[in-house]
Amino acid sequence: MFSCARHATTLNTTTTKPWRRRREKRLDGIKSRSKRGDLELLPGDPSFLLHVSCEMGLGIRADFMKEMSKHIAETLSKPETYVCVCVHDDVSMTWGGKEEPCALGTLKSIGGINLENNKKVMEKLCEILERDFMIPKNRVYVEFVDMERENCGYDGATFGG
Repeated sequence: MFSCARHATTLNTTTTKPWRRRREKRLDGIKSRSKRGDLELLPGDPSFLLHVSCEMGLGIRADFMKEMSKHIAETLSKPETYVCVCVHDDVSMTWGGKEEPCALGTLKSIGGINLENNKKVMEKLCEILERDFMIPKNRVYVEFVDMERENCGYDGATFGG
């Protein structure tokens, strides 16, 4: 057994681990892109979280998530490899005191959140929810959040530094 202090003196602090160099190089690239104002290319966003009161079923839920992932990527001009979609179905919810089908969601992104894009996402979401799950569009709320870089974490750091 050794103490932390004794162990620390035996470490070679001048050698950087290969994984740390790769991570630092990648984060430097992210920082340089974001300084150019190219926020749409940052990884780790956007994220879409949706709670629905009905049960979707595994296969249908997976299809829904894939369809929304593709649509969000196209609408916000982001690579789909960075889009994260999370759906919680069969959630106990009331809307106006009634337990009828409804949905509540949040779309967060660094850049790309604006009136035009928000409308496109809402139209597509409501179309799918009404078509496949009988959730009327007047029972769907989505909060759109344009995140600041320092308020978004990815890979052990934030995009703000």
